[in-house]
Amino acid sequence: MDPITLIMTALAGGASRGLGEQSTGVARDAYHALKRTIVTRFAGDQRAETALDSYLEDPEAWNDRLESVLAETGAAADQAVIAAAQRLMALIDAGGAVVGKYTVNLGERLPEL
Repeated sequence: MDPITLIMTALAGGASRGLGEQSTGVARDAYHALKRTIVTRFAGDQRAETALDSYLEDPEAWNDRLESVLAETGAAADQAVIAAAQRLMALIDAGGAVVGKYTVNLGERLPEL
């Protein structure tokens, strides 16, 4: 799986499972850790943070923009971001994680900007 698809899948999976502020547990913690790691990578880029927040509210409308931002900011190639996304997917789709569904091939080309 390419890194952007992994990150987007993890974010959408966490949001769709209601892992927001009101939930509890390990998966919720992993979801928030992923978001924090991405925001840290964005390094105060307000445009990038807006794309992330907007994607979590309306994934369909903001999908392309967040994909671009993840590539532009280097978040898609950041080992900490990838590891956080993999941890979350291991919790919300253990079966997929076991068979290597969320293994990232960093050799895959990132989308053109």
